[in-house]
Amino acid sequence: MKIVGLCSIAVLAVGALAKLQITLPNSHTEWEAGASELVKWKAIDGNLKGRVSVELMEGSDPSNMDIVTTIAENISADNMQLKWNVPKNMKNSNNYAIKIVDENGDEYYGQYFK
Repeated sequence: MKIVGLCSIAVLAVGALAKLQITLPNSHTEWEAGASELVKWKAIDGNLKGRVSVELMEGSDPSNMDIVTTIAENISADNMQLKWNVPKNMKNSNNYAIKIVDENGDEYYGQYFK
């Protein structure tokens, strides 16, 4: 199974100004089931502080996506990347996205990928 980017979701934040942007995976990224892949993010305004959780989401409606799995919890936001082993049995979907939640509950979404 290959995971290939399709279309974009705007980077969303619950707050008025986004603190981070997810840069990988993006709409051009190709992930392979069973492989070790990167999730990366960067600061938009200033330095990133605190803890974040990273989740794999799925769904065709950006306002109503389901959590597939939690990739990491309570990691330092200033790491700005993590490696994740994509499960060998990951189902095919055109509608995956990464969500990062900061310790204030603000949510940030990456682009759709497959």
